[in-house]
Amino acid sequence: MEESLDRGEAQAIILYQEMKADLLILDERLGTKYAKARNCNVTGSYGILIRAKELGLIDEIKPLLLEARSKDIFIGDKLFDLILEKANEK
Repeated sequence: MEESLDRGEAQAIILYQEMKADLLILDERLGTKYAKARNCNVTGSYGILIRAKELGLIDEIKPLLLEARSKDIFIGDKLFDLILEKANEK
């Protein structure tokens, strides 16, 4: 069975293209795959956090990730470590 793109993600990709936007924020793996196949500049929520730290808008990402986990947002250990590594917090 072929996976289908969520309607909201599909609309986000179309809007990105129509607006000639600079960045598309998607978190779902399938949506990201479709977006990249259409040459969209795409990042996820964690990429936004890393960029915010680079710009000095936040000091640390780790406390935010821990808070997300405490609110039942799943972040696998490998992803958790990768985000901290990219944010120079490891």
